[in-house]
Amino acid sequence: MRLFVAVEPPEAVRRELASRIAELADELPPARWVRPEAIHLTLAFLGEVEEAGAAPLGAALEAELEGLAAFAAAVTGGGAFPPSGAVRVIWAGVEPEAPLARLAAGARRAVAAAGLACDPKPFRAHLTLARCPHPWPGARRGALVERLAAWSPLAFEIASASLVESTLGTGGARYERRATARLRGSA
Repeated sequence: MRLFVAVEPPEAVRRELASRIAELADELPPARWVRPEAIHLTLAFLGEVEEAGAAPLGAALEAELEGLAAFAAAVTGGGAFPPSGAVRVIWAGVEPEAPLARLAAGARRAVAAAGLACDPKPFRAHLTLARCPHPWPGARRGALVERLAAWSPLAFEIASASLVESTLGTGGARYERRATARLRGSA
């Protein structure tokens, strides 16, 4: 099974992002825009994991994150990956950086405590909005970043992190929550 640990923004935030994405999609070159229900903030990507190996991860995630407090966050600005050259991924930023980095570090410690490994790339707080199967010329980056910077912030509370199974299919990936770890002070 293909697994990752993520923060799932509330439905209202996803709906508003979908509305904003629709406006962008009409004005920009073709891309595969993320469905609203698939928008998430990845804290740790594990990739393929045996079912037996995944079993202890939910408990490890709860144990590792229970001491972290829920906190206010906001979707702000955005950009593209890679940071220069042809545009392959369009993303929206998420702040504040420090509590998000602590949350990601906790998720990665939980992965290690469960005897598993995750992608070693440094954590970067973002929500993937689109993938460009035919990369856009780098010259499109400036206009894209300006559009994303003009968005008003979308505030929400980060109160939990989830272990999510991803199943790839023709209509895009489908996600199923396998476990959820609530943060201290969350409702």
